[in-house]
Amino acid sequence: MEASNARGASSTRGTGTRSGCSDLQAELDKERNRFVKLWDAYERQEQELLAAKDCIELLEGTVTEQGQVIHCMRSVLAAHGLTEG
Repeated sequence: MEASNARGASSTRGTGTRSGCSDLQAELDKERNRFVKLWDAYERQEQELLAAKDCIELLEGTVTEQGQVIHCMRSVLAAHGLTEG
């Protein structure tokens, strides 16, 4: 009779272990999916940051060029005596 009870307890424990493994696998899959989404978001942000840096560099170049044009125009105006007094 004790052997029968031991077998019954053993099979119940096995089912619980399978269920526990299944739960752990589901949790692992959930965390893996979460990680993939986080990584994708990180990569998108990295691309956006690089694009923003490129844009800043372009705009800084434009500002520098415009400053040079303004300086040239003021020089031309001054040479013709057309500066503001």
